Amino acid sequence: MLLQLRILAGALMGALLFIGIALYLVLSATSDAGELPPLWVVGAQIAAGASMHYLLEATGYRVPAVPVGTPREEAEPQALAAFQSAMIRRFAFSEAIAIASVVVAFVIHQGQFLAYVSGAFVSLALMIVHVFPWVRPIARTAASLDRDGGRSYLLEALGLPGPDEGPIQRL
Repeated sequence: MLLQLRILAGALMGALLFIGIALYLVLSATSDAGELPPLWVVGAQIAAGASMHYLLEATGYRVPAVPVGTPREEAEPQALAAFQSAMIRRFAFSEAIAIASVVVAFVIHQGQFLAYVSGAFVSLALMIVHVFPWVRPIARTAASLDRDGGRSYLLEALGLPGPDEGPIQRL
């Protein structure tokens, strides 16, 4: 399942490249692709990325808690569905900066293509931290699922050591 989620995340993240190629083909006829965008554009993208990071930290990992006593056969599929749903939601928020950069690329007159590229890099950084399924986002989601005392078995379902299997164990 982890491989499937990574393929999904990679495909979603790869969309930034295809948007960039299409944008390059459209904008190359009207502008010099090597011009730098105005500094305020890059600053706004970085500020938007920082704001989006804090928004995703605060709300991006909220998922319904698994009730206490839920058997593993029910909890595991619910946890996987909740993780995938939250992952897609975090992707949409992360991609918003790249999409806004497409709009900016058509509005400004200097450095249009590189304005998109800088926004796409900010979005990609957010996606690496919050969307791609590695230990951090999986563990954050598992903690949210298990917050009321229930057990989601998300870590085990994705092949990661569970809370009782690592160097720190519950007593």
